[in-house]
Amino acid sequence: MSNEIDIADLAAKFVKLRDKMKEIEAKHEEELKPYRDMRVQLEGVFNDALTKANVLSMRTAGGTISATERASATVEDMDAFRTFVVNMGEWDLADLRANAPKVKAWSAENKQLPPGVKYAAIRTISVRRPSAT
Repeated sequence: MSNEIDIADLAAKFVKLRDKMKEIEAKHEEELKPYRDMRVQLEGVFNDALTKANVLSMRTAGGTISATERASATVEDMDAFRTFVVNMGEWDLADLRANAPKVKAWSAENKQLPPGVKYAAIRTISVRRPSAT
């Protein structure tokens, strides 16, 4: 009896496993749909009640209802935004972060990381379905 691992067999099993998981997730999403729809309707009713009462939270016998606001700002025209920030000196309007592929290339070329930058590469494994021939 051999202790060798049949990688091709394991890859085929992995693909079947992933397909089964997707099937279960799709069924689960379909099962949850009416509950999610009802939740959205109830959130609308709660939002209307809070707005009419001009409050951010409301304690009831059934539970406390609260409204919070999460802000989101996306850049639609990067050149216009960058020009505005630089020309007006409004640096607080932008977040500065390191570009991972550029940092990797720069550090490979310069044998060190740019000052103040931490770099990590995370390896993931994926398996593709075999091509139909």
